[in-house]
Amino acid sequence: MEPELESNVVVERAFWVAAALAAVGGVAPLLVGIGHTNRIGAVLFPFAAAAVAMAAVALFYRHGRSLSVLVYFLGGLAIAYGLLLVLAVPMRLAVTGSCPPAPQRCTSGFEMQLTGQESTGLSLAVALGILAVLAGFVGLATLYRQKAPVARPAVWPTLPPKHPAAQPPPEAKPERQPEPDPGPAPAPVVEPALAAEPEPPPPPPPPPTVEPAVESIPAAKPRRKRRPKPPTG
Repeated sequence: MEPELESNVVVERAFWVAAALAAVGGVAPLLVGIGHTNRIGAVLFPFAAAAVAMAAVALFYRHGRSLSVLVYFLGGLAIAYGLLLVLAVPMRLAVTGSCPPAPQRCTSGFEMQLTGQESTGLSLAVALGILAVLAGFVGLATLYRQKAPVARPAVWPTLPPKHPAAQPPPEAKPERQPEPDPGPAPAPVVEPALAAEPEPPPPPPPPPTVEPAVESIPAAKPRRKRRPKPPTG
């Protein structure tokens, strides 16, 4: 089912104009031939059906493009049938022949020629019928150029939800045994870097010897000899 279309003023007015043209095209031959012989008046019935079809499209075009195309096609067929119906009169007279114009008498039993009123009514019917078909086509083309609205998501799902398939029970994984402790890792042997032996430093220079000045040395005092103490007696 197509979603409901948005209203369009151009589409609506085009189909209303087509309905009005079809109605006028059916009534005009009757009005023109009042008081005279009228063999074009039969166009009223197919044109009336076409006017009803165009009016129905103008009212219900929002329900979908497919329905609008179908009803417009039926209305166009009705207009085409009406045009063939009115055009058949001059074609029949051209093939079978017609009586001479008055005041001559028609002794062969042929039909009378088309009167001026019938010719005018036939011209109006043909012109208005073609305009009605064109107006309806303009409305239909505008309807198809209109963007379709986004369809609303369905409230209820179209299919029942699928149950997930039963999954097999998970397999029991074997317990992982503890690995033996390998013990402390041996310390890495670091090879001493072979460096070039440094050269021995040069010996330090001897300290300078300072000789004391002769004048600055004081003269040593002569030591007195101690006399022995007399014995006390």
